[in-house]
Amino acid sequence: MAVPRSDSGARKNEIMFHETGCGGDGGHTFCCPAGSSKMPTCGWYGHNNGRCPARSECPSDMTEIASNEIYCKKKGSKKQNFQTACCKTDVVGTKVYGTCEWGQYPKCDAQEGCPNPLGNKKMGSLLAYSASGSGGGNCDDAKNELGLNVPGVQYRKFCCNDSDKNLRFTDCKKFRDVGPVPDIMPSGFCRSGCPADRIQVAIDTQVDTCAIAKVGGMAHCCKTDYAEIVEWENPKIDAFENDVNAWIKKPTCTNKKLFLSRRTLLLDEVVSNSSLSTDLISRADKDNAQLAFNIQLARMIAATLAKPLLETLVEKWNNAVKDNYPWLVMRYLRELKAQDPKWETEDPEIMADYVLCDPESMNRRIASIHGKTPDGHDMPTNCSIPLCDSDGNCDEDSVPEVFRRYHGRPSSHTGHTAAHHLHRLYARITKPEEKKFVFFDDDGDELSWEYLIQANDPPDKLDHDDHKWMAAIFLDESDCHNIRLDTRRHYIGMPNVQTEHPFDKSMMKRFMDAAVAGTLESGATPQYGNIPLHFFEEIIRLGEDYGGYDEIPGNPGFTDGNLWNRLYEALGSQTNFANFVITHVDLNNVKGRLMTLSDVASLKKEKIEDRLKTKKGTDRLLKLIRATIALPEYMGLEDGVRDDMEEGPNTKTKLNNIINDIVRQLMNAEILYERHFNQKVTIAQFFVEWLKDFYSQVDEKATEWLTDVLVVIKDWYKDDKSFYGEWVRKMVSEFREDMRLASFQIPTDWDIPLLEDDPMDEDEG
Repeated sequence: MAVPRSDSGARKNEIMFHETGCGGDGGHTFCCPAGSSKMPTCGWYGHNNGRCPARSECPSDMTEIASNEIYCKKKGSKKQNFQTACCKTDVVGTKVYGTCEWGQYPKCDAQEGCPNPLGNKKMGSLLAYSASGSGGGNCDDAKNELGLNVPGVQYRKFCCNDSDKNLRFTDCKKFRDVGPVPDIMPSGFCRSGCPADRIQVAIDTQVDTCAIAKVGGMAHCCKTDYAEIVEWENPKIDAFENDVNAWIKKPTCTNKKLFLSRRTLLLDEVVSNSSLSTDLISRADKDNAQLAFNIQLARMIAATLAKPLLETLVEKWNNAVKDNYPWLVMRYLRELKAQDPKWETEDPEIMADYVLCDPESMNRRIASIHGKTPDGHDMPTNCSIPLCDSDGNCDEDSVPEVFRRYHGRPSSHTGHTAAHHLHRLYARITKPEEKKFVFFDDDGDELSWEYLIQANDPPDKLDHDDHKWMAAIFLDESDCHNIRLDTRRHYIGMPNVQTEHPFDKSMMKRFMDAAVAGTLESGATPQYGNIPLHFFEEIIRLGEDYGGYDEIPGNPGFTDGNLWNRLYEALGSQTNFANFVITHVDLNNVKGRLMTLSDVASLKKEKIEDRLKTKKGTDRLLKLIRATIALPEYMGLEDGVRDDMEEGPNTKTKLNNIINDIVRQLMNAEILYERHFNQKVTIAQFFVEWLKDFYSQVDEKATEWLTDVLVVIKDWYKDDKSFYGEWVRKMVSEFREDMRLASFQIPTDWDIPLLEDDPMDEDEG
């Protein structure tokens, strides 16, 4: 029986039909068995009056069953725009389609196999591949290792989860000789039909053997395994009810690694005051039945169970959670999944993990999204408005003068007013800037050099075709006292994020001062600080005259002989972008201030009292505190927050890369200078020594500021009996607990192979 078309553009009595692969003489009709089974809800999407997209536009509750480019306006030299046939998978006839998805497009060979790195990780079986996907839209031409077009095509992958023997596609094969032919059949015409015992999943119109005729196409046809067991529903309901009641009494967790953030960090078997207990963690790996509970909850969130069963289980769940966790009823979980960009593309099992492992935090998070506290009051604080916009425009707190004055050699860096805007300036740089460094020796003689601060692109302009970008964000942006970080795949238009340099640009100029002065930030005597001024006088000329520098990995074509230009290039540029991190603007703002050894916000009496007089000002302080406490976790990110992330922000790893690039350039400079003046210098070793010392001073500054600002806020609100005052005092208490459990410390255990024989490292060990 033909399936009716039911989208908004359907005409009366229209059926699901398309002409792909038929040579203009007929078409394919989507049919389901006649009988009592409910017909699926299907439609065509993405036509847009001929302005078809280059992607599937199936609604979130539907899946792709076919595609067609015939009625799309041609864009460019290759048709890559198409409309998509989509169906709901809530009936017998279409359930199996929900076990599969199409891979990356139009750079189809960017995905080597299954699963799709950007898609569902459970769909790991490659059942078919087609140069035109399910029928419409053509992959890019084949390319060689140099990225040049070569004869041939790329293939889009059809990835499936075939683990359920009762619901899967199987035995997929290609066919070119099944089905009718046009009255006038061109030479090489491929027939696009399937045998009676198979279902068509793709029509390849571009494969070499079929593209010659310019019409027709090769069909990819699969068998299906499908079975329904109806006796299981009552036992499943009973088992689920027992599971949820046991979980309410004593929560268990299947994926404990998600939740070992700073707030839930185990220190000598001590756990902070979050809802995640030591018992919860210790039981996680012992209770295999918990996994089935997790999967069942995920299916409920995704609404993929049979309707009668789903309604019964939802009722059981809601009754169990409504008293202790009112914001975890299924209505709110589904709203979060559908509306929050952080969750709408995420596997529902990950969301179920968060619910079951830390219900208190998840309950509070959903409440805060609705502007409420967990008990239903209006949320008194709001941290959803970032400290800065994406262009780097921040609040009125200016950055104090970036560089201190060294004894005997007064600093002549940018003026005080200019330094106030340094952080904003760096956030906005979109083209290279020329700068000048000037210093005076003990005799008052001046020496200077010019250098170039490289430009960088904002997140939306970074290369997203060949690079997978993850963003470091707050798990719950609106909840001021939730310091937990999360990672999400960056998408164009993602709000409240910036491109961030793991090694701040302001630090490089500070290093120039330290290297010339031979001093450390702490005032300690350096082991490697005796670098002759003659080195600084000659090194730029030597580099420009003789070269001798190794390539910078992210920009091997960078040939500038100015050492300082090379070091700034190593920090990142519009060409050398791989070590950038996309991060929340609050983290970037706080990091920028601390990397100048400045207070995160002024603690001068008149300024902080002006803030505390208003709710807006207090909320802003709370945001600064949250971002400051979270910064060490951000600086220590090496993988995604979750095990199944392909690539996280990796701040620590990327900083390690930059440090190694800088060390290599400095060691090249050492060799260049020694070769011409027969004098050895150790500026590379001094750089690492200085950097570790500098970060120790950042740790001290952050700890000092946090301690002082929390005292000020506590004293200000100590007699405030309002709900807001009580809420602020609670947050101050939690922030102090965070600091007690995990001190502020930026990790400095870098791997620097070029300095492995450094005696300083041996002394430290």
